[in-house]
Amino acid sequence: MLALLAAMSIAVFSRVWLTGHPTRTVMCPCGDTGQAVWFMAWVPYALDHLHNPLFTNRLFAGQGGADLLASTSYLLPSFVLSPVTAFFGATAAFNVAETVAPVLSGFSMYLATGRLSSRWVPRAAAGVLYGFSPFLMQAETQGHLNQSWLFFPPLLFLVLHEILVGRRRSPAAAGLLLGLLVAAEYFTGAEPLAMTVLGAAAGLLVALVLAPRAAFARRRRILVAFGTGVGVSAVTLAYPVWFMLRGPRHVVGPPWPAIGLYGDSPWTSVRPGSHVHAGSAFARLIGYFGATGPAPSYLGIGLVVVVGLSLPLFVVLKRKVAWPILAAGLFCWVLSFGVFLLPFSSHSAQWWLLWRYLDRVPVLADITPGRFALVTLSAACLLVALGLDSVATVLADGLRRVPRHRSSRRVLGPLAGTLATVGLAAVACLPVAEQYSFPLVMHPGEIPAWFRTEARRLPPATSVLTYPYASSDVPDAMYWQAADGLGFALVGGRALIPGADGRRSEHVDPLRGTNGLLYNDSFGAGLPPPPTGAQVSALRSSLRHWGVDLVVVVADGRAPTWAVAWFAEALGVVPTLSERAAVFPVADAAASPRMLPAAVIRRCDSEPGSPVGIVATVRCLRPHFPRRP
Repeated sequence: MLALLAAMSIAVFSRVWLTGHPTRTVMCPCGDTGQAVWFMAWVPYALDHLHNPLFTNRLFAGQGGADLLASTSYLLPSFVLSPVTAFFGATAAFNVAETVAPVLSGFSMYLATGRLSSRWVPRAAAGVLYGFSPFLMQAETQGHLNQSWLFFPPLLFLVLHEILVGRRRSPAAAGLLLGLLVAAEYFTGAEPLAMTVLGAAAGLLVALVLAPRAAFARRRRILVAFGTGVGVSAVTLAYPVWFMLRGPRHVVGPPWPAIGLYGDSPWTSVRPGSHVHAGSAFARLIGYFGATGPAPSYLGIGLVVVVGLSLPLFVVLKRKVAWPILAAGLFCWVLSFGVFLLPFSSHSAQWWLLWRYLDRVPVLADITPGRFALVTLSAACLLVALGLDSVATVLADGLRRVPRHRSSRRVLGPLAGTLATVGLAAVACLPVAEQYSFPLVMHPGEIPAWFRTEARRLPPATSVLTYPYASSDVPDAMYWQAADGLGFALVGGRALIPGADGRRSEHVDPLRGTNGLLYNDSFGAGLPPPPTGAQVSALRSSLRHWGVDLVVVVADGRAPTWAVAWFAEALGVVPTLSERAAVFPVADAAASPRMLPAAVIRRCDSEPGSPVGIVATVRCLRPHFPRRP
């Protein structure tokens, strides 16, 4: 099974492993992908330099740093792949993490379904459906490892089944595995952890209602196992959870405005959408330039039909384990709708949606409701395996009763069961498979020449502010910094930090002043408005307050040549040219700003958006500044 999943994953990423180069090829050195590469570089750097891996000053240097547990920082994948990062770089480690994700997730589901079936075909079908599901594949295109390393839901089912039904391990050993599994998922993604635990709680409640006597008979085993699991989790996660909720630079409340209001439509489970084989502007902004595929919550009509046809067999064969799994899946399916149904319902229809009440609970309020599709997907894959196994069992047993020669019955029953399971597995898989456009689109991990050469010679304490600003929607500088092994400190960045009030997320309460100006002037269309004298003075003051050593403007972002003029005005000096980048040593700033006439800026703003334009702008500005002694 591992070989099958690995071969499929390599085929999906063939433009990295077969026709590209894993140390230089990436989906995009921009957006969320660039951010993910940075996170892969962080843990090895933190361990090597004896830094707290939960907090960084290599981003937002001079601005307070960032609590990485508040962001989707993938600390466990980064730690596990530290040797790859150390020898081959963060881009290679990210590519390995992306390729491993379907294999790890699919094989975890394959292991979990071993408690439901002894047949290979049902287990393999569930593993492939899970490992290459729309939920996981869309996370792959966005570089979201917390949503593509999906080992937790199936392995949690495996451990819970051992506690409640199995006898292969002692209750203390099962509890230890439960606690370690929860800790591992916390350092991979806190959001999938919370969603899966909530879904599992619904399933456990249904299991208790269906089999109270069995639960009471195993009460000691259950109490010891869960007590051990809670204890191990508490010891392992006490400090990290405190750090996330109360540590420096923690964020209070939801990370995005109205994050819990809108989820998925019920129909997205069976309707892939009309643009699955086309890209989108949103996907390109995040960092993927290929076809986006179906919605993450898409299961496919085939999978739904197979599960639906299997329900009567679960009753006939007394497969009681199916009902808690089904309850968990349906419960999270309803939660995935959010507060409002899509298309938007009337106000009177909002009250019955469950998420309206859970959206007010701390921690749960931070969850995007549509992502509960993960638990629904996990339940569906488990039920597919159980359903295919039930079909094979019914056919094999039924054909054994046919009055024919004994040897023919011995062969005919298993053969018919195998053929039926293969056919139904194809019915479940094919509607999903036809929605994809593989292999995934990749690009060379292009890095501006200055960051490939000059940045590598900087002292480690050097603080660099880049244009485009790393906190904007052009956070490419995080990728450039990661490729340099985090060799310099970066002003700004893409991570969850407090906003203007120091408490709520910057996305809920945006930062203003120089931060806001740098953000808006880095991303968008057209030339920004000319800066006022007050804005020029504020920029100068902020650069000194943040302790910026170098300002580096490269040919990227909204208006790089315009930015050269703005920084020149604020610092009162013309920059030096190095590798077609404009470099301002802040220590060389003049005693006061130097405002330039608008006509000069318009004349010097030639060929915007290109390295040639930056060179021409710098040369055009030189006559308007006094020469350095």
